[in-house]
Amino acid sequence: MRPSLPPRWRRRTWRKPTRPTCTGSSGNVIDLCLLIINQEDYDNLMKSLRENDPSWPSLMLKLCRALKTSDKLLSSANTNAEQLLQKVETLERVLERGDLVVGAIVETLEDHRPSKSKPPSK
Repeated sequence: MRPSLPPRWRRRTWRKPTRPTCTGSSGNVIDLCLLIINQEDYDNLMKSLRENDPSWPSLMLKLCRALKTSDKLLSSANTNAEQLLQKVETLERVLERGDLVVGAIVETLEDHRPSKSKPPSK
């Protein structure tokens, strides 16, 4: 008989997400996902308010947390995009310098190549 594992070591079972998954080929997939997720929370809150459901405060808090998380996610994505852009620009400058160096080497080699019209000296 196997000993029982502490709760933190037990294997967690995967549960299918209750929210719709975000798929798409547009450039702003993150925006689309956040819109779908926040829209679901918003719709639940509005339904609760229409039906005078006493659970509306918790739904309001859930929507606020989702919006705050969305804001942090977008801010992080923007920061990461800016950092990536800076790295790409740095890489482009390095490649341009490399092209200049290779061009200078090719010119030097062509200048020092013996011409075919001159007979070799003995």
